[in-house]
Amino acid sequence: MKSRSHESRQTDLQPDQDAFRQELDKLFRSYVLRLPEKLESIVGIVNSLHADRDTGGLLSELHMLVHKLAGSAGSYGCPDVGKAARDYEILISTHLNSGTDLEPADYKRLKKGFADLAVAIDQAVKSTS
Repeated sequence: MKSRSHESRQTDLQPDQDAFRQELDKLFRSYVLRLPEKLESIVGIVNSLHADRDTGGLLSELHMLVHKLAGSAGSYGCPDVGKAARDYEILISTHLNSGTDLEPADYKRLKKGFADLAVAIDQAVKSTS
């Protein structure tokens, strides 16, 4: 029985690898294209912080959304989004752990963190277009 050469085996695997790469690329692109929806959910909470007296509940919800985004972004090839989300998560966590009410300066920092995240998401989306 003849053994097939390494080159022959590699050629046989190439179509499977190409198909896998295409599916992976679709998955990554789909994730990136859903980022604006995630951002809309986050902005809704950020905008509600001024109107709602239960800022602790809203901050906890915001923290959860941003934490998920920070964890998933790097896995889907968006390290800048992951870093911006992680920085924002730390900001939110710091305030949650303080147990104090939001002051005007806190709102300003939360809006700045959101703006940084929005820029990172915008850049990620534009890079897939």
